[in-house]
Amino acid sequence: MRAITHRDNPILPISVAGEPPEENHTAWGIPNAGEIVHTLRQAGFPVATAWSPFESANHWFVIAVARDWRARTGLTGEQVCRQMADILFATKAGMGTPKYLVVNDDIDITNTREVVWAFATRNHPGGRGQLIFNDENTNPLVAYLDDADKKMLQTTKVVYNCLDPEHLGGKLPRRSSFRHIYPHALQNKIINQWATYGYQQGSQP
Repeated sequence: MRAITHRDNPILPISVAGEPPEENHTAWGIPNAGEIVHTLRQAGFPVATAWSPFESANHWFVIAVARDWRARTGLTGEQVCRQMADILFATKAGMGTPKYLVVNDDIDITNTREVVWAFATRNHPGGRGQLIFNDENTNPLVAYLDDADKKMLQTTKVVYNCLDPEHLGGKLPRRSSFRHIYPHALQNKIINQWATYGYQQGSQP
């Protein structure tokens, strides 16, 4: 080496990771979401989309699959989750996230309120709903890792199966909400008169 190139008063290319959202979450989460969708589709999974909620600070990834996933894969929900995990944990885009939620595509996974609702109501907190993977490679920036985890660059990961359960026979539960259960004509009438009811515009149902 004959020379060292340097810059006076450099602009340091770093990110001080903290509470979200900040660029550590946007610059990783968004491109990794695209890579995860591409990788899983290439493997034959009917993935609709993927998203890392900014509130999770890159610790969650939510993956939505087409609602006819059972017919298209011939697999159970547990098998879908397990096989997707085996693929994702071996990729750069999927390796750094410790917690995954797999949901049906009726959930808007970019809406954290819907994600929380789906997780709370569709995940069975037992063996079929919570798949544990021990000693998986990890990103050392995962916040809760202890010294041993960081030294080994390995930790436990989990996939939460929030897909429609087998006993429903492929039928999603009907969503009982203003947007999903009321006729569109009635919804539009209510929304158009929202201000006359004394409510602010941004508070629509």
